[in-house]
Amino acid sequence: MATKKVNEIKEETVKKDNNKETEQLKKEIELLKQQLMSLKDNTVDTQPQQKKNNKKTIKFINMTVGSLVLQGNRFHNFEGQFTSKNISESEAVAILQNMPDTINNGMVYIADAQFIKDYDLEDVYENILSDKSLKQLLNKDANSVYEVYLNSNDTQKQIILNMVIDKQLNKQAIDANILTLLSKECGQNLLDIADIDD
Repeated sequence: MATKKVNEIKEETVKKDNNKETEQLKKEIELLKQQLMSLKDNTVDTQPQQKKNNKKTIKFINMTVGSLVLQGNRFHNFEGQFTSKNISESEAVAILQNMPDTINNGMVYIADAQFIKDYDLEDVYENILSDKSLKQLLNKDANSVYEVYLNSNDTQKQIILNMVIDKQLNKQAIDANILTLLSKECGQNLLDIADIDD
C-alpha cells in the first residue's frame, strides 16, 4: 500500500513537472512567435520593388572605345563609343545583377536618375564620368584633362587613354600638352602613336 502511495505521488510529481515544462514551452513558443512577427514587420526589402509600369525603358550608353556586350536575360551589343540603347527596366535589372563590375566601373553609363536611385547606384555614379563629361573631356585644357584622369577609376582611366589613342590613330587633332601629361602618368608614349601606324 505504501508502495502504491509512493507511486501515485511520483506520478503526480511527474505530471506537475510535465505541466510546468509544457507551460514554459508554450510561453517560449508564444514569445518566439511575437519576435518573428516583429522581425517580419521590421524587415527591409533588399530588392527595390518592381515598377508597375513594365514598359519603362532605361537608356544604357557604351562608354568604351569599340564595342561592348551586356548580358541580361539576353545579349545587348553596342557598336562604338557613346552608342546607346533603351532597354526594358526588367532587362536592365538583369544586366545590373549579371554585370555589376561593368556598371560600377563606368564601362556603360545608365542615363536614368530614378533607376540609379532605385537600385542604390548613387554612390557609384558620384565617382564615374557621365557620357557628356567624357565626350567633352579631350576638348578641355590639358590640366583639366589631367585632373579628371587622376581622379578616375582604373577602368575609366583606360577608356580615356583609348580615346586619346583612337584620336591619334585617326589623325584627329589633340592638344600635345594632354598627350605629354597623360604619357607621364600612364607610362606610354602617346605622342608617337600616330607615327607607329604610318
